[in-house]
Amino acid sequence: MESSRDFSFRSGVQRSCRWTCAIYPTARRFGRPLSGGVNRLSAIESEVEVTPLSWQDFIEERPDVMAGKPVFKGTRITVEHVLTELGRGMPETELLRGHPRLTPEHIRAAMLYAAAVLGTEEVIT
Repeated sequence: MESSRDFSFRSGVQRSCRWTCAIYPTARRFGRPLSGGVNRLSAIESEVEVTPLSWQDFIEERPDVMAGKPVFKGTRITVEHVLTELGRGMPETELLRGHPRLTPEHIRAAMLYAAAVLGTEEVIT
């Protein structure tokens, strides 16, 4: 569970606990980041802008396209292909260069789709 309370670091800058607690789990417990966390947290916040994403906006299953496998909307590129290439170690930049219609958001959507599919499966032991 994410916390949304704000607190001041030694620098006096207000930060949301959402970022701190995700990166430094002990921050939630003690109400402050680990030593040296302010600089690392600031660097991460300045480089990454996280936007909500729904895989349904990017992925579709149509029986007439690629035998009904999940594909990215408006393409014949399967989610399976993208995840397989990433799993084999292909850098994201190379994958995007090879498929100009894909964006980094498509790759995030593929990972969210895989997580959703795995989350709905029953594990039989």
